[in-house]
Formats: sequence, C-alpha cells, structure tokens
Amino acid sequence: MIISLNGLDDCGKTTQIKNITKKYGDTWFAYSTIKLSREIECLSPCCFHEWWFNTSKCEEFCDEIYSSIKAGFSNLRNDAILDKGIATFDARVWATLVIKGLSKKDAYELLQKKKKQHGIQILEQERILLVKNERYNYKRNNSDYSPDEVALYQRYQILQKHFWNGYIISAILRIKLVQAAP
Repeated sequence: MIISLNGLDDCGKTTQIKNITKKYGDTWFAYSTIKLSREIECLSPCCFHEWWFNTSKCEEFCDEIYSSIKAGFSNLRNDAILDKGIATFDARVWATLVIKGLSKKDAYELLQKKKKQHGIQILEQERILLVKNERYNYKRNNSDYSPDEVALYQRYQILQKHFWNGYIISAILRIKLVQAAP
C-alpha cells in the first residue's frame, strides 16, 4: 500500500513520517517525493525562492516539478509512505501559477496538461490531509527572506489552502455521488 501525507508547509508531514518510521522501522519505506534537477537543487534558499516565484516561466516551472516527481516515483515500492503526495504538489503548483499571474482556471488547466504530459498519476491508495489550527501563521520565519518575500510566501500558503478547500469539497461530492448511485 502506498500512503501519502499532504498539506501546507509546516503542518507536520515530515514529522509524522519520522514518527512512523521510528515506531515501525522497516515496515514502511519513507520517500521524499521529488528529485529536483541538479541546477535547481543547488540554488541557495533566496535564489530558489526567486526561481520558484519569479524567474521561472509557467511551463518551465510545471515541467521541472512534474518531471522531478516522475523521477522521485521511479523506484517507488508498494509499502511506501510519501512525505508529500501528488495533491500537495498540485496545490503548490496551482498556487504558484496564480501568483505568476495565471487565472485560477488557467493555472488548473496548465497543471493538468503538464501532469498528463509527464505521465503523472495518483499512485497512493490512501491520501491523508494534515491540517493546521485555523490560527496558523502562514509566515515563513526565516531571516533569509525579505518582508516582500515573506508576504509572497504568505499569499502562496493561503492560495494553497483555497486549493485544498476545493479539493476536499470535490472529494466529498464524489463520495456522495457514489453513495447515491443505485
């Protein structure tokens, strides 16, 4: 069984994986979902932030993320627990594309196109969404970032939350439709 933990940054995905692997040892094989290209991975935190939100073009950004996910899933075992599922990356890509200036509809259509182009499919049998308290502070507490970058990151997190709200509603509606069928 493949399980993914999903949610906003700092909601506890990696912490939960550490707790699970500590408690159950080799029963579960923990994966980091993404393998960024060497030139992106080597960027400093500030340069990475700049690439993620500003310098990358929308198509380039999607290609990097979804090809990296494809690479990360290349050796996936059947007893895996992922620190981020496809849905988490969809939320991040969508929020980033909206920040880059695409409409919410165009952002969703582009991410769907790129997922199809890169052969990204949901592999998880279980997807767990971790949520933070409503009073969660969306600010990144890191002195490496300027006030403008912190504000941009806060907007990014809020957009992801909007994506998750739609994702949850969509899932609930699908469940209700399945239950209503004869």
